[in-house]
Amino acid sequence: MKIVISGGPCSGKSSIINALKDRGHNILTESAREVIKESGLNHNMTIDESIMLQTKILERQVIKELPLEGLKETYFLDSGCIDCYGFYRHLAKKTLKYKPGYDLERYALIFTLDSLPFIKDDVRREDGDEAVRLNKIIIEEYKKNEYEPLHVPVMDIEDRIDYILSVMDEKFANWKK
Repeated sequence: MKIVISGGPCSGKSSIINALKDRGHNILTESAREVIKESGLNHNMTIDESIMLQTKILERQVIKELPLEGLKETYFLDSGCIDCYGFYRHLAKKTLKYKPGYDLERYALIFTLDSLPFIKDDVRREDGDEAVRLNKIIIEEYKKNEYEPLHVPVMDIEDRIDYILSVMDEKFANWKK
């Protein structure tokens, strides 16, 4: 099963993923940070450069998810492919038509996180208001792709993780096996 932890910038996705890893769960790290750091592009990218970068992020995400196809284990993903569609729509003001050429298995669950206080870093190009808008767009993209994202309330990280795991226990009685 692939479980996506989704949300806009500064929503706590990576912190939750890292804490899940510390608890012994299988995780897949975020593709966006890797591609942005490798690209060497700065915060002053043109729209075309941003769109090109977002397409590379989606391609990387697909490549990272492919080895998970057909596995029996549960994996928690720091964002999914559909997050890329949300970022693209935000940047280009239109829907991304890119399809990877093969279908990935559907995600079992999507957990969406609200934005937390915004912290600028060496990768984030957005500001706090933009992060909130992106979060809404990402949720809309999951819904357009026939998912029902589950909202995770803002609370202490350990409580957020306990909440996610309890929802999984309710939905999938034998998910840990």
